[in-house]
Amino acid sequence: MEIGGFAGIAYSFCRWFVRLAYLNVLWIVFTFAGLMVFGLFPSTVALFTVTRKWVMGEKDIPIAKTFWKTYKFEFIKANKLAVILGIMGIIFFYNLSFLKSMTGMLSQLLYFGMLSFFLMYFIVLLYIFPVYVHYDTKVTQALKNAFVIGVSNPFYTVLMITCSVLIYILLFLVDLFIFFNISTIGLLIMWCTYRTFEKIDAYKVEKESKGAGEVSIT
Repeated sequence: MEIGGFAGIAYSFCRWFVRLAYLNVLWIVFTFAGLMVFGLFPSTVALFTVTRKWVMGEKDIPIAKTFWKTYKFEFIKANKLAVILGIMGIIFFYNLSFLKSMTGMLSQLLYFGMLSFFLMYFIVLLYIFPVYVHYDTKVTQALKNAFVIGVSNPFYTVLMITCSVLIYILLFLVDLFIFFNISTIGLLIMWCTYRTFEKIDAYKVEKESKGAGEVSIT
């Protein structure tokens, strides 16, 4: 039975409140279960798998069962992704620190050039988990797709960054940061990226109907 009016709104809010808190707790528990280093990426993949189903309209899925199943199945592949992104991050951090300590026009140009590559890396980080759970591809292809989609949709990229910062500040101010930080941001990012996925899928259908072949995003 559906509940209408203010009571319906309050009920819906409470359900989402509990869902997001529960998902956030699962993310924390399974991240620590993997000793942080090995649990972080599998837990994050599992979290985005759940939020993807929510965004697609599957509101009543078994959260814990879906999370645990994804965590186990994607554990090794997700940690491969963690290694690649971790190495890239270390390289960028080292190069930026080294170039910043140097003086001269050439070193400054190289520093700002490296900053532009770091921006690309940040865009990949922003999109990689939604792309990873939505498209069944290899890790390297997922990284490529995350970059292409992020660069091709600057509006959603800026929207995600802005809203994420505002949500983090709000949660911190109301002392709910630990209970909702990852799940809320994950839901926001998944909602925004899913809008881009819908456009990509519609474009693929249109191109295929015209006999022009498939687009590069798979």
